[in-house]
Amino acid sequence: MGTIPPEEPIWCLERRPSGHLCWRRESSKVKFRFDVEVLEFTKDPCEDQLLITDSELKDKTGHHQLANMFVVCATCVAAIAVTVIVPWFVLTSA
Repeated sequence: MGTIPPEEPIWCLERRPSGHLCWRRESSKVKFRFDVEVLEFTKDPCEDQLLITDSELKDKTGHHQLANMFVVCATCVAAIAVTVIVPWFVLTSA
C-alpha cells in the first residue's frame, strides 16, 4: 500500500499597504524582512476549486471527535471490567 503524504497548508502571497510582503493563511501570517521579487509563478489547477477553511474542517471532523471519545470510553470500561472480572475468576476458582 502506498502512503499518502500530508497536505501542505494553503498560502497566499499578499502585499501590505506598507509595502511589506507576507504569506497569508487563514489566520497565520509571515513577514519578509526584505522585498521579494516573484520571477515565475505556476498556478496549480487545484487552486480554482473551492477551498475548505480551517473552521469548515473543524465542523466536518466534529463527528470524528465524538467517535474517538466513544472509543476511549469503551476502552476504559473494558480495562476496568478486565481488572475486576479476571481477579474475581482467579479468586473464586481457587
